[in-house]
Amino acid sequence: MMKKARLINILLVVFSVGIMLIIGEFTLRALIFSKSETFDFLRKPSDYAIYIKDPNEDLYNEDYWKLQYLLHATYKLENPHPLLGWAGSFDHETLNHWNRDKSEGKIPVLLFGDSFAFCVDSVECFEDIMNRDTSFSKNHCLLNYGVGGYGIDQIYLLLKESLPKYANPIVILGMLTTDLDRSMLKVRDAQKPYFEIEGNELELKGTPITQTSDQYFAANPPEITSYLWNKAYVSIANRLDQCDDAYQARIEEVKKLNGFILKRAFDELKSSNIPTIVLIFKPTWQKDDWRLEFLKETCELNGMRYIVNDDLIKMDMKKSGKEDSAYFLYGDGHPNSAGNKVVSTELLKLVLELN
Repeated sequence: MMKKARLINILLVVFSVGIMLIIGEFTLRALIFSKSETFDFLRKPSDYAIYIKDPNEDLYNEDYWKLQYLLHATYKLENPHPLLGWAGSFDHETLNHWNRDKSEGKIPVLLFGDSFAFCVDSVECFEDIMNRDTSFSKNHCLLNYGVGGYGIDQIYLLLKESLPKYANPIVILGMLTTDLDRSMLKVRDAQKPYFEIEGNELELKGTPITQTSDQYFAANPPEITSYLWNKAYVSIANRLDQCDDAYQARIEEVKKLNGFILKRAFDELKSSNIPTIVLIFKPTWQKDDWRLEFLKETCELNGMRYIVNDDLIKMDMKKSGKEDSAYFLYGDGHPNSAGNKVVSTELLKLVLELN
């Protein structure tokens, strides 16, 4: 009789705890996705998305970016580009640059990359600095094809599709170290194309892109079974050492996929005899890491000339006596006009040497 009573008590406790957890889960979800500013402290995607941590920049996954959109959407894509997802300062159908007419009769110098190549509105960008230089602009015109948020995959796709539009171009292929991470994603700021390796071949996936941001995120919510469980797990995991095996395995995945993409891009540029300069962006305050070393090694392995903005800025710091903060926007991380000028000076020299 006592055993039966004890069993009933245990079942009641289990049932009660289960009910409390269910109530807690639904309450947490209601607060997270409510409109009340009171609960903004609960709306950190990093509290619920489980991803690999990294000393320089975490390897955010798709759940993180989906939550970022659902909780803090500042960019909504209404007219997606079927191949690229979102686009920049060029015609979305023809891919001709908006300033293409300025390059007529000159050698087009095409700069590709993400927001570090495109720059932010408050600074002088590469096209402003280089096209103002008479030794350059006499025979050349820089057209900036950089697009904020792009990864190595989207940069390559835009490069591949836009190059045939120009006769005898010069390419400056810009890439931020963490652009490698973005190639692993199917979605970031919005839905995007992505590559997978199938049978040792690179296969494009996720196109054509036709849905608006609202449609895509409604049909593809975060793959989180329990926000309560994830929040508890993340809270505990942040206090513990990360499994090094999982970290190293993820790094190898990132290297493998991007290695395939970059090799294809480099092979196509070389087979078309297009003069190319690879411009690697690394934020000066970040330590050198596996991303930077991988990009440098990949360029060297494929015989590509490259420069690193961090190297150029550090050399200028020694000459000028300035701190690294003089070359970047405070609280933003993008290079300011001074940082872009240092890089532009080297690019001017290299482009003119090509002739």
